[in-house]
Amino acid sequence: MRYKLMLIDCDRTLLNDEGQITERTRKAIKKALRNGVKVVFASGRAPSGVENVIRAIALEGLFDYYVCFNGGMIVRSKDKRIISEHVITVNDVNHLANTIRCTPKDYYVLTSNRLICQRDNLQASIEAKKNSMNVAHEDIRQLGDDEKIFKMVFAGEQGMLDKLEQEIPEGLRKKYNVTRSEPNNLEFVSLHASKGYALLSLIDLLHVSISETICVGDSENDISMLKLAGTGVAMGNACEKVKDIADYVTDSNNNDGLAKAIETLVLSK
Repeated sequence: MRYKLMLIDCDRTLLNDEGQITERTRKAIKKALRNGVKVVFASGRAPSGVENVIRAIALEGLFDYYVCFNGGMIVRSKDKRIISEHVITVNDVNHLANTIRCTPKDYYVLTSNRLICQRDNLQASIEAKKNSMNVAHEDIRQLGDDEKIFKMVFAGEQGMLDKLEQEIPEGLRKKYNVTRSEPNNLEFVSLHASKGYALLSLIDLLHVSISETICVGDSENDISMLKLAGTGVAMGNACEKVKDIADYVTDSNNNDGLAKAIETLVLSK
C-alpha cells in the first residue's frame, strides 16, 4: 500500500513529553513529504499552536493544510485561509454549564485567537502557553452572541472529570462532540467537529481514497480519525481505548514511536 495522506496528532504523538520533535522524527516526516505523502498535523490546539509546531519542525513550505480544535477548523498553510470551521456559541456554553451545574472557575473557552477564562486555571495556563496566547480573564457568560467558540474545556482533577463525563446527559451527547485530549480536561465542541470529519474533508480536497490514508494518535480525540483511516496507528503511550481500535501500535512518543511507524509503514513500501 502506498499512502498518499497522513494525519498526525501533535501533543504526545509528534512531540515527546518535553514538547520537542526529535531529529529522527523530523527526518522521517521529511522523507515522507519528499516521497509525495501529504502530511497534515491534526490537533486540539488553536491555529497559532499548530503553527508553532510547524515552525519547530522547520519544513514549513512542505505542508498544505493543518487541522485545529479537534477538527473544528481546517486551515490552508500557504495563505492561512480557513477551509472549514464548526463552532459553538455562548448560548451553547451557558446551556452546557447550566446543565452540568458547574461554575465559571471550572471551565474555559477558545476562540480562534483567544483563550478566555473567568478565573485562574492551571490547565488554561498550560493550553494558553502551547498556543502562544494570553489568558483573557472575562466573564464568559457575557460574551457576544456572535462570538465563535471552538472549544469549551472543563479542566481539573482526573477523577472528578471521569465522574463528570460519566454523568453527561445523553441529550448533550447528541448535540455536541464530547472528548478528552488529556486526562485533566473534558472538551465540548460542535457535533460536526472531529478529526474524523476533518479526514473526510481532506480526502475530498486532495482527491485520495480513504484506503490511502494513515493516521497516528494517542488520545480519545484521535479515535474518530483512526477508525476511519486506511491504517490507524496508536502510539505506545496511547490510552487503552485508542490501542483497542488501532490497526497498529508503535513505540512511545519518548522513544521515536512516530518515526518508527513512518519508517515501517510508509517508507518501507
